[in-house]
Amino acid sequence: MEYITNKHWAKYIKGYIFTGCAIRDKNIVYFCLRKDIPYEKARNLWNSEIPSQLLCIYLDTPDDPIDYIRIEGFDNPKVGICLKPKEQGMLASRGDGGFVKCMGSGSKFPLEKVMDGDYANPKNIKCVGGYAYYVGSARKIYKRVDIGKWQRIQHGIPGGETNTDMGFTDLDGFSEQDMYAVGGEGDVWHYNGEIWIPCGFPSNEQLSAVLCAPDGYVYIGGEGGSLWCGREYQWEKTLSRQFDYFTESVTLV
Repeated sequence: MEYITNKHWAKYIKGYIFTGCAIRDKNIVYFCLRKDIPYEKARNLWNSEIPSQLLCIYLDTPDDPIDYIRIEGFDNPKVGICLKPKEQGMLASRGDGGFVKCMGSGSKFPLEKVMDGDYANPKNIKCVGGYAYYVGSARKIYKRVDIGKWQRIQHGIPGGETNTDMGFTDLDGFSEQDMYAVGGEGDVWHYNGEIWIPCGFPSNEQLSAVLCAPDGYVYIGGEGGSLWCGREYQWEKTLSRQFDYFTESVTLV
C-alpha cells in the first residue's frame, strides 16, 4: 500500500532530508527532518538557523496519513516517543535549557524545558516503561515524569567536571528498574531503579549504542563496528571490526 503519494511528498517532504526516526507503535512513526540547504549556503549558518520538522505518518489511515510541526530555532534536534503520560512524539534541541516540542494525542502542547540554567546536548530520547528518557552528554539523564516536567535521574553518578571519556550517547532498559546507559570511552552504567552503578566495562573504546534484547542480554555497539554482549559486570566482545578509512578496507579480527 502506498502511504506517501506524490502530492504528500510535494507538500510535506520535498526540500527536506530525514535525520532520525522513532516508532510509537506498529501504525505510528515519527521522523525528524531538516531543510535541505546547499553546502555553500549552509556552511555560513548556525545549525539552529536550519528549519526542522517533526513529521508523523499514520499507517492505519492511508487517506490522511500525515501530521507535522515545522519548527524554527532547533539546534541538532533528536526525535523520540513516549507512551506516558500521553502517547506522543517529540523533538529535542541542543542549547540552553534543552527545549523539547511534543505532538500527538489530539492536543497542541507548548515548548517544554528539560533543564534550567544549563546547556543541553541531547544524544538520544529513548522510551523505557512507557516514559521518555532524555540522554545527554556529561552523563545527563532526565525522565519526563509528566507533561512539561522533566526529572533528572542522577543518584549514583558523581557530579563535577566531565570530559570526552565520559558518556552518555544512548540508553535502553528491560524495565525502569533495569536500565543501561553507555557512551564515552567504555563508560557503561546500570540503573536498578534506585541508583546508577558503574559496570567496570573491560574496554576503553568509544561506545555509541545499547540494546536490551528479548533474549535477556544487553548488546553494546562500539568503535569501528564492534559489538559487545553481557550484563552488569560480565561482558564479552562478540564482533570486532577495524576500519581503515584511508584504504576503505575492512579487517575482521
